[in-house]
Amino acid sequence: MAKRQALLHGVACILCGALILPVSAADNLHFSGSLVASPCTLTMQGTGIAEVDFSSLDSSDFTPDGQSARKPLVFELTDCDSALSNGVQVTFTGTEATGMRGILAIDSHSGASGIGVGIETLSGAPVGMNDEEGAIFTLVTGNNALNLNAWVQRLPGEDLVPGTFFASALVTFEYL
Repeated sequence: MAKRQALLHGVACILCGALILPVSAADNLHFSGSLVASPCTLTMQGTGIAEVDFSSLDSSDFTPDGQSARKPLVFELTDCDSALSNGVQVTFTGTEATGMRGILAIDSHSGASGIGVGIETLSGAPVGMNDEEGAIFTLVTGNNALNLNAWVQRLPGEDLVPGTFFASALVTFEYL
């Protein structure tokens, strides 16, 4: 009886092996991309590529149009090769403050409220959040500092509520 069961198991295994046929199909997984030479190296500053500390502000620190003093916002690019690119467009993406197009909203976990953050070029041209034009800088071979200004903007119709505040945006560098 044991021989008969062993024989049946052996036949079953042979039949199973014979029934497993290789299956072929057309290619259905593809990979693609582009390998590019980066014209510059972006330097990290602190926990990000740039940080601006407005320190402490109170209501007397705002101009009649609701703006604080400007603070420098600087992006450092090193090892630039102007043969690869002679310019860069910098754009910002983030949540806009309610009622203030182009002004960055402060993060929801901030204790303060009634304010947002504005960005401009050194000549005073606004560089708004979600603005496709951004700011354009000329690059030279070597090191480049991309200088902008940032300020705290009081939001119209909102009360200033004291507390700490944070704001974050995504910055994009497009080499020209």
